[in-house]
Amino acid sequence: GWSAGGALAAAFFSVKKLARWLMDRFGSDAVASKSQPALTTVDHVANYCLTEPGAGSDAAALRTGAVREGDDYVINCSKAFISGGGRADVYVTMVRTGDEGAGGVSCIAIPKDAPGISFGAQERKMGWNSQPTARVQFDNCRVPAEHLVGAGGQGLKIAMVGLAGGRRTVGTCSIGRGRARLEAPPDAP
Repeated sequence: GWSAGGALAAAFFSVKKLARWLMDRFGSDAVASKSQPALTTVDHVANYCLTEPGAGSDAAALRTGAVREGDDYVINCSKAFISGGGRADVYVTMVRTGDEGAGGVSCIAIPKDAPGISFGAQERKMGWNSQPTARVQFDNCRVPAEHLVGAGGQGLKIAMVGLAGGRRTVGTCSIGRGRARLEAPPDAP
């Protein structure tokens, strides 16, 4: 299937599906009604933002801060190596809304057109080049508080649910593509 012949497309669309599923599973009716109708088509893409410069694989160490101001969250910091960075329509983003550690992480769905969001240059990668990857920057990025996905402090739990699904997809794509190469004629590109 897709994992053998179109691993990159499968991976790109699986991130969209993952982000959409997280909004479906944990998001409020407000989040679903604003984002979900457009995301049922291939014309709109959702994405997942966890990785930060300096946080590495320690998701509980993330620093992207989101401060509640009235009916909005104001977000400052950046996310690194984001698949679809600059191309997605909504970013399901893990942010620090509380104290250090896992309980201070929340999840917010941030639309691409939110004031204060910008994108870095596309990363130059050794492989998976058809999947765009860039930094996502939040500078006093303001989104309505109703964009919170799940309850405050549930962000790390939501992130881990997402990572579990993402790891299965990457493994499936890698095995499928490897199998296709092993079965290909010796002179195939």
